[in-house]
Amino acid sequence: MNLPALYAAVCAKRPELAVDGLTHKDCSCRVCGPRWTLTAPGSIGYPNDVIVSALILARWVEALPEWCDVTRVNNDTASGEQRWSAGLSEGPTPLEALAAYYLGETA
Repeated sequence: MNLPALYAAVCAKRPELAVDGLTHKDCSCRVCGPRWTLTAPGSIGYPNDVIVSALILARWVEALPEWCDVTRVNNDTASGEQRWSAGLSEGPTPLEALAAYYLGETA
């Protein structure tokens, strides 16, 4: 999963789903490369992908309509691959299922 690209795609279509103060951009020193920054009051500055994923997941789940939730779909496949469902959309992770839902993609 390319978290920055996934987040950018959803926020481009649905700006209200953006996490306040969260951006992914090149570091000003030009040595570090791209990284997440969180500029909200009292924030930790440069969160890692785990924290960013949790923030995005919380925001996107909070925005779901009442009738919709995110659930793990039990697939009886030989690979044992887990799938997640949000509304009529699916993905290999909860974030990807939610992104598909918000982007209007169905499984």
